[in-house]
Amino acid sequence: MWIQLQGLPRFANIPFYSGTKRVMTLPTELLPITSPANGRFCTVDEHASAFSRNQLFGQGPMIDVTSNQIVAPFNATVKTISSSGDFMQLMAMGVSAAVTLTLMFGHGEHFQVHQALSRHVRDGDTVNKGQSLLTLNQALLRAGEPHQSRLSLFIQCPATLTWPTSGTATALDSIVFEEEQDKL
Repeated sequence: MWIQLQGLPRFANIPFYSGTKRVMTLPTELLPITSPANGRFCTVDEHASAFSRNQLFGQGPMIDVTSNQIVAPFNATVKTISSSGDFMQLMAMGVSAAVTLTLMFGHGEHFQVHQALSRHVRDGDTVNKGQSLLTLNQALLRAGEPHQSRLSLFIQCPATLTWPTSGTATALDSIVFEEEQDKL
């Protein structure tokens, strides 16, 4: 019996480091993608979840969130959201290629209830750029483990992107994902 494989999977793009930014291969009509929250970009370390370290949902930065809201960084459909709100996938609308952005708080271990998060959307909802997705209780987030206030952003797309690994993130202002510029 023969088994024939059909092409390469989408996650076959291998990232590489370029100074202070990571690089990956997105339709230009969606770019640039801005930050969904205020905070500081941070690196993936030993305290990060296995999802972040192993890039199971795509690639991207982590933000140590200081704001009390998470907003939609682009027009999208909520593909999946956990009951607690600590795991969410947004599917971009109006673009020629499939683009999915996964947002995950902490390790993603709060499947039913997360006391610090209040959801504003459900599976299948359509959201516009800037619309509130979650409200955060920073006092409860900061009272727990340090990783609980970290938001991982994972993107799955067919383009070459860069993202910051340090610096300040401002909701809907700071660019998180942008197209890689050719070096002269």
